[in-house]
Amino acid sequence: MNLDFYISEMSVSNLHGGGLTIQRVLGEDLSQFKFFAHVSRFATDYPVIDRYRQNSLDLPVWAELDSSRRLIGSRPAKFIENCWTAQRWHGRRSAAAIAARHSRINRPLKGLVCPQGVASLHTIDYLTRRHAAEYVTWIMDDHLIRWESGDWHYPNSEVESLYARHLRNAKGVFVISPAMGEFYQNHFGVKSVVLFGPADIASPQGHPNPVGKRSLRLGYFGSVGLWQQDALEMLAGKLTDLDATLDIYTFLKTVPGNLSQKGVSLAGGLPAAKVVETMRTYDAVILPISFRSEMRHMTDFNIATKMSECLASGTATLVVGPKDAAMTRYLQTAGAACIITEGSPSEWQRVGEQLRDSLCRAQILNAAQKLLEQNLSTQVMRNRWRTELDNFLKSNR
Repeated sequence: MNLDFYISEMSVSNLHGGGLTIQRVLGEDLSQFKFFAHVSRFATDYPVIDRYRQNSLDLPVWAELDSSRRLIGSRPAKFIENCWTAQRWHGRRSAAAIAARHSRINRPLKGLVCPQGVASLHTIDYLTRRHAAEYVTWIMDDHLIRWESGDWHYPNSEVESLYARHLRNAKGVFVISPAMGEFYQNHFGVKSVVLFGPADIASPQGHPNPVGKRSLRLGYFGSVGLWQQDALEMLAGKLTDLDATLDIYTFLKTVPGNLSQKGVSLAGGLPAAKVVETMRTYDAVILPISFRSEMRHMTDFNIATKMSECLASGTATLVVGPKDAAMTRYLQTAGAACIITEGSPSEWQRVGEQLRDSLCRAQILNAAQKLLEQNLSTQVMRNRWRTELDNFLKSNR
């Protein structure tokens, strides 16, 4: 197997969820890529792992650079960054750089695109014009769409047309969730294959942590940003009612917002190898999903890498998030987690009872294990990737 290029705003990095997901699903297939092209500053700020650095090329947008912002000012730089003409220019420039790396190849190029914005879309659009090229695409985040006035909208017709062309011209489309796949099928008429960020059960499930009458011990493992903060704040405000404590494992030195409440402790960051082991010492691990309307383009379509890790932890998962979120819908259907969607007193009471009842915990853990084995394990995801990739590589041989 050989793939000529990888194009994305994000790098194959250990510093963000997308980079970890790519490594878990593709595994050693990543070593078959001849070239990694990063078409945004995001990949510069979160650099590629050392193994692939030599075969990588960073092509950040000119207006994103600190030197450009100092030269012309932040507001003009932002204007240029969002200008359609400037975006097209960057795509042409990036495509030319990628084509130059493959100038001696006469056959059609083949590669993977993981678009996070218009930079990747423009780049592959121009690359297919400069050099015969085919690609599969893996949409982990749709950063272009927004929920406005009760419906989904792209910024303008040009962006929507470019996105549609990208999906329809792809030889295979991977998406991060069933919800995203359903939307693209209905909106663009494009079929897709779901690839989650996978995880494996580290060891056989032990006893379901009987709680009895003692206080619940809850743990959260991860960053505290727009994705998580308001849901964590909702939980923090109900710890007294739940008779619970919350330990937050993150590399932040202070907890933001309204998280500084009774029962909340900042536990510091953990090395990856220690996360699952530590998760298993808690009565539940938290999967927070933002309720903010401005985050719906992420929450309604995205399944975070953290979801599989929580399910594989060996303890119960507690979801705090909106009912329409992709992860909420997925886990509720499977019965694989305790779920808070409205924050009503009756919901908190129900969840408290679920977490304390040994039989209920055992049912949730069994459902989580079944979901992992059938749909979320590394081997399942890798098999899906390989099946589609083999079909792609067989074309035009």
